[in-house]
Amino acid sequence: MKKVVLPLLALVLAGSLLLAGCGKQANAPAPNNDTNSKVEQNNQSTENLGPKFSKTVTDLMKNGKYFMRFQAEINAGDHKMINDITMAQENESTIVITEGAMLGHEIKTKILMKNGTTYLISDENKTYSEFKAPPTDTNVSGKYPDNYKNLVFLGSGTGSINGKSLPYEEYELDKDTKATAKYYFDGEKFYALTVTSQDGSVMTMIIQEFSDTIPADLLEVPSGYTKLG
Repeated sequence: MKKVVLPLLALVLAGSLLLAGCGKQANAPAPNNDTNSKVEQNNQSTENLGPKFSKTVTDLMKNGKYFMRFQAEINAGDHKMINDITMAQENESTIVITEGAMLGHEIKTKILMKNGTTYLISDENKTYSEFKAPPTDTNVSGKYPDNYKNLVFLGSGTGSINGKSLPYEEYELDKDTKATAKYYFDGEKFYALTVTSQDGSVMTMIIQEFSDTIPADLLEVPSGYTKLG
């Protein structure tokens, strides 16, 4: 079971952190339509991005503060997993909450990354563990690099997603692994993201809520919880 579940959970986290990485932008100017000018965001150029990504995604996440909910469906060979994921980020604090079921087993992970420390939180047991390094080989350290510089715009088109025919922009995420992502847009709204890995595993993320309003105390270890270890 672990050999199946852990790689799929890692893919969930990777996709979640791909979005989180896009949020580490501060004091960025709004994109413009002047093709002769360079739009800088946190000292990184967005000239390599498609027009919808540049306007919609960066506008939503440029301040580094957001709250979002989405459903992630992963298809890896004969295995399928559907999770409901909640994320929030502000300054150096990020939380990723994953809930769902796989192969008849309920799963829930709650990972808080704050000021270089990672907390694994159990609401069921009212406990938490604390790490100075990520608990997995996935980059969940709480401090993300700018992902824009690594994106390679491959092109745009129209595709079917969640029963809709929508325009998308496709990007290469990593030149070594050849992982790709398609960002789907419904008008001016960032609607969905699909990530295809080198082994053919596909994760589809349907965005359900996206705002800059974070519930109170979500980015804190709950008071009264017991520290383990």
